[in-house]
Amino acid sequence: MPSFSATTGYVAIVAFTLAMVALSWWRSRRQPLGLSGFLVADRQVGTWSAALSIAGSWVWAPALFLSSQKAFQQGAAGLFWFTFANVLCLVVFAPLAVRIRRQLPKGYTLPELMRQRHGPAVHGAYLFQFFSLQVCSFAVQLVGGAAVFEQLTGVSFAVSAVLLTLGVVAYAWLGGMRASVATDVVQAGLILLVCALVVPWSITAAGGFGVVIAGLAGATGAFGNIFEPKVAYSFGIIVSLGLLAGPIGDQQHWQRAFSVEESKVQRAFLLAAALFAVVPLTLGLLGFLGAGLVSQGMLTISDPQLVGPTVVSHLLPRAALGLFLVMLLAGLTSTMDSALVAASSLGAIDVVKLVLGRGRQIGSERLLIASRRTVLVVAAAGLAIALIPGLKILHLFLFYGTLRAGTMLPTVLTLLRRNINPRALLVALVGGWLVGLPGFVYGSLVGNVHLKVASTVFVVLFSGLGTWLGSLGYREPAAPAASR
Repeated sequence: MPSFSATTGYVAIVAFTLAMVALSWWRSRRQPLGLSGFLVADRQVGTWSAALSIAGSWVWAPALFLSSQKAFQQGAAGLFWFTFANVLCLVVFAPLAVRIRRQLPKGYTLPELMRQRHGPAVHGAYLFQFFSLQVCSFAVQLVGGAAVFEQLTGVSFAVSAVLLTLGVVAYAWLGGMRASVATDVVQAGLILLVCALVVPWSITAAGGFGVVIAGLAGATGAFGNIFEPKVAYSFGIIVSLGLLAGPIGDQQHWQRAFSVEESKVQRAFLLAAALFAVVPLTLGLLGFLGAGLVSQGMLTISDPQLVGPTVVSHLLPRAALGLFLVMLLAGLTSTMDSALVAASSLGAIDVVKLVLGRGRQIGSERLLIASRRTVLVVAAAGLAIALIPGLKILHLFLFYGTLRAGTMLPTVLTLLRRNINPRALLVALVGGWLVGLPGFVYGSLVGNVHLKVASTVFVVLFSGLGTWLGSLGYREPAAPAASR
């Protein structure tokens, strides 16, 4: 039986949405919102606001659900591989964010730089990946959020998904990046606060850290070694490559790199890595708790991806579960609105200005309209994917991780050196996708771990080595002037 009534579920979504809309409206009232404010918050975001926004937007549904799920299913080994790569990727991204600000000081998107350096064909390939990721990012949050609302309140999956979509669209459309940062700060604060309250409370209610220790090897007790080879191979390699490519292949993070005050970019991303680490590490403890309780015959977990809320509802009163529900809302909506705002910059700058307008001067008002229209289109596409029956968070997470892995090394090479052959980059990138993505999808469908690992590694190596080898001896033309 649901822990809350359907009415409570509706009230929670509507109240949370109204609070975020009010915050967005108040933030936009303080300063007129033009194109620069909508897309990059006028490039005036400070260190702590940026760090909380980065951390909040990086708390995807995987961080909220997979951290507990992997701890439950694969013990300390599963949680280690998930958390290590999640934190390391933000550390690795920090110096790259500094470099793009120097190379494109008035820019808005990474594909914008790729077009300047490598031409329309490479730009088109990057747009395909970047738009696909934002749609998948939005969808995966809906899958997790709607599943939890259905379990806890009885509101159907489809209705929950629609309500969450409408709520996030409302304030993303209203305030763009400026609203996204303001709401991210509040949402990240809520996430950290609830983690600090609910997780220790759950451990105490379960009988102390002895139950956590009993679950360190997972529900089956087979994963006592943190470097368990089976977990490292079947999960660690795929998730590490996908997550290391995460910020690099995601406009959400490049957009924040363009929005932070230039002197504070690196500091903001490093601080965000430390803040984010708190979330999977603390929520992973709920997975260990679940494994310990299952091993003692005190709990049954019917859906491993919802082990976190299941443990909280079993151990704590409804008020604590309500706090957990607020945390989930904050984490999911933070990434959902970040995905929409990131897509809005791609739609306005890359599609309308660079592709349709061919770089001609286009009025800010027209670009702002295009930004808001993109918000609506991407939200609708993400909702349609989320409503596909039987879709699992893990499958979608690993798929888009493999997709964005293809752009990781070509992007790094572009930022770190000159003389990159655009034709070689395009062939290597598209070739990696054409072989690796079908292989990964088929491996997922038939449960072939070896094929999934090989496909992910192939995408990374083929795109990176192909770009590098194909650029040997190539001389790149002089760089054009920075975007204005």
